[in-house]
Amino acid sequence: MVDLTFPVRKTRNNIKLTSDEIIKIKEELLNSSYSIQDIANHFKCDRSTISDINQGKRYSKENEKYPIRDSFSKRKS
Repeated sequence: MVDLTFPVRKTRNNIKLTSDEIIKIKEELLNSSYSIQDIANHFKCDRSTISDINQGKRYSKENEKYPIRDSFSKRKS
């Protein structure tokens, strides 16, 4: 699991996510209880970007099942 206490970047400014960031985001969606907003804040991107990755609308792969996380099943308590 990625430590979300330290930001990946200080600013985003419409920079595309790197391959490593996409992998880490998908791991967080699958294995953590961090909210989609928390993950978006950590990677300095919009919540909709994380939601689209979760749903397979962005950065999808044929062999992956979507949604990665049921939107109501994992929330940070």
